[in-house]
Amino acid sequence: CEYRRKGFLGRVPCDDAGTSGQAAANMFQRSSVSIRRRGHEVLVHIDHMTFVKGGASGDANNCLIDTLRSCIDMHIPCLVNHAWIRARLCQLFPTGPNRVGPEDFLDLRAHGPAIIELVGESARALGMDEHRRIRAQNFRVACVEERQEVLGEVVGSGPISMYVLNEDFRHFVPLIRRRGQ
Repeated sequence: CEYRRKGFLGRVPCDDAGTSGQAAANMFQRSSVSIRRRGHEVLVHIDHMTFVKGGASGDANNCLIDTLRSCIDMHIPCLVNHAWIRARLCQLFPTGPNRVGPEDFLDLRAHGPAIIELVGESARALGMDEHRRIRAQNFRVACVEERQEVLGEVVGSGPISMYVLNEDFRHFVPLIRRRGQ
């Protein structure tokens, strides 16, 4: 065995995956996610944290821009120009599978880091973020998929964690941490 020759003891014991294309059970550590409605609130529990589902504007399919701006604003106060950010995304992604047009849907993995950078640029143009802390490298964005109640994508590895919810793979909203629980 190649592992034994290189000093490894052998294969980590776990059940093999089937031929369905799904990963083997317990192969990856998963966060525990549950979503519960309580009155007018939607509570999202991720591991030992509780969040309240927020809202974001879906105008011109800019919900990911508004969601990330809102999440950043919870840590670093900022105002932004959504139309300017969309126009810059159209310039940055003019062709290919991640192309951005005037009203195309945005994708967290493909566009999230660029959106965070543009939120910082826009905030600075409006006299905010004078210490230049709004940079993609400073953030980690974890996305809960509402329909499946799983923590799907995690983009970035920065020290500031933000959580978003993807509603039915069509709309992003921020998750707001509930304090005192």
